[in-house]
Amino acid sequence: MNDAVNALPMTEPEAAAPDAEVLAEAERPPVPLGAWLVTAFITLAPLAHVVALAAGVRVLNFGNRNWWDTFVYLVVAPIVGVLLIKRHERARFSAYVFLSTETVRGIKVHSWPLIAIAVGAILYFQLPAVRAAYPRIDAGQVRKRLRSYVRRR
Repeated sequence: MNDAVNALPMTEPEAAAPDAEVLAEAERPPVPLGAWLVTAFITLAPLAHVVALAAGVRVLNFGNRNWWDTFVYLVVAPIVGVLLIKRHERARFSAYVFLSTETVRGIKVHSWPLIAIAVGAILYFQLPAVRAAYPRIDAGQVRKRLRSYVRRR
């Protein structure tokens, strides 16, 4: 028995296969600088809103005492910012929704700079380099996850 084991060829330990998620991250194109600027604008919105509220000024729509605006800037904006930073599959869609509501809010408060920034960011996110950095939601993968979730229940 011992001779049979010794007769087997010695092999190098097999390297663990790289994780598919790590490969997908490495293959993704870099995020363009403009997308990082939009991400920073959205991520820092809570700070801008709190500073504007404390100073008693209104810049763009920051500093508006409406409870809904405060909720959007203190709760929703950081979530969208984190999705953009992590390049989550729903990041670009979330940014579109957030920026669209900023456009509507800008129309409501007659803030043309806010409208210009939000619409400009939406149009910028349509550029091929940004679309490649933040890919579309894969409907097939979403259905697959939902099916597996329903089966577990």
